[in-house]
Amino acid sequence: MDQDGINKWMTWMTVANLKRDLILMDPRGTGLSLPKFNCADDGEQSRLWRQNIGLSDELKINNESMMKCFESLEKQFLALSPKYLGTEISASDLINLIQQLNYKEWNILGVSYGTRLALEIDRQLSANANTGLKSMVLDSVYPAGYGGVQTWPQVLDSAISGFFTGCLNQPECKKVNNSNQLKEELLTALKNLNSNPIGMNIRRWDGEASMYFLVNDHRFVSAIFAAIYDPRDWSDIAKAIYAVNHQSGLQQEEQLKILIEPYLNRNLNSQFNSLAFTAVDCADNAMGSEQDYVQSLIEFPLMADYTKDQWQHQLCHQLPEKRHLQLHGPQAPTLLLSGKNDPVTPSAWAVAVHRQWKNSQLILRENLAHSVLSTDICLLENLSRFFDEPEKEFSYCQ
Repeated sequence: MDQDGINKWMTWMTVANLKRDLILMDPRGTGLSLPKFNCADDGEQSRLWRQNIGLSDELKINNESMMKCFESLEKQFLALSPKYLGTEISASDLINLIQQLNYKEWNILGVSYGTRLALEIDRQLSANANTGLKSMVLDSVYPAGYGGVQTWPQVLDSAISGFFTGCLNQPECKKVNNSNQLKEELLTALKNLNSNPIGMNIRRWDGEASMYFLVNDHRFVSAIFAAIYDPRDWSDIAKAIYAVNHQSGLQQEEQLKILIEPYLNRNLNSQFNSLAFTAVDCADNAMGSEQDYVQSLIEFPLMADYTKDQWQHQLCHQLPEKRHLQLHGPQAPTLLLSGKNDPVTPSAWAVAVHRQWKNSQLILRENLAHSVLSTDICLLENLSRFFDEPEKEFSYCQ
C-alpha cells in the first residue's frame, strides 16, 4: 500500500459511501510491511528482457534467481522464510489485527485472492461464536482447491478462448469475421514473433529511463493474459495482434507499445511482490502429479506450447512442503459477485461454490469480467445495504 494506492481507496470510499471505517492491511512480506520481502535489483530481469530466450530457459533462470533471493532473505530474517507465508498465516495475522482494534462487529470485502483470504478468516473464526464477523462480500471468488500451476493449462486456454468470443463485440475486432479467424490471427502472430521478435524501448511509469524490451512469442502471450483481465483492454490486444501480422516499422511498434507498456510497468511495480505471491501460491495449492498435468495439456491444447514447461519449472518443487488450504463453506452470510467474462477466476467457480454454500447469494454480471465492483458502480453504491442486513435477499441493481 503506497500513497497512490491509499488515494485510490479514499476515492473508493467516497463512491461506496459505506458509512463505516475502512481497514487496509499489507500482508506480511508485501507493501509497506516490515521486514521487506524483496532482494536488491541486480538488473538480471532487465537483461533477460533484452534477449530472445525460450520460455523453458527463461522460467529456469527466473526460478534460480528467486530461489537465491528466498535463501538470502531467510538468512537475514527467519520470519521471511517461505514456511511462514501462506493464506492460513495471513488470515491469522488479520484476525489478530481486528482483535487489537477491538471492533465488536465487522465485515469483510475480498476481491480475487482476497476472497480466498476472507474464507480462511471465516474458517478460523468459526470455532468461536463471538467473533463479530457479520458478513462477507466476495468479488471474483478464488476459493481453496481452485487455481495454482496445476490448473494453468485450463485457465490460459479458457481465457484466450473467451477473448476470441468476447472481443467480437468490440469495433477493433470487426476486422475479422469470427472467433476462428481471430484465433488464426493470434496463432500466426505467435509464429511470426517466434521467428522474428520485435524490440522496442518502453517508457517507464516510475520516472526511470526507458527500458529495451524484446517481444517474442511467449512474452506476447503473457502480455495478452495480463490485459485479458479487463474487457476494456481487449481492443488493445486485437490491435497488437493485427500489428504483428499486418504492419511494420514505427506503426507496428506504436500499436504494440499500447499492450506491452502496461504489462512491463506492472511487472516493475513494487506493489506486486512476485516472491510473496509464489510462496503463498505454493503453500495454498497442491502441486499435483506430472501425469495429471500432462493430461491437462491434452485436454487444453490451444496454448500448450506456453504451458507445457510450467509444471517442471514451478518453484514449488524447491519450497517447503506445507499443509494445503482446504475449501470450507462460510459461516457468515456471504454475497458472491462474478463477471461472466472473467478469464482469471471464472464464473463457473462462483456458481460451483454457491451451490454448496447455503448462506450465500450470487450475482452474475453478463458483460463484466474480473473485479465486478471496479466497473459496476450501482453495486458499489449499494454495498452498504448488504452490510446493513446481510440475512436479507440482496435485490439491488438486478
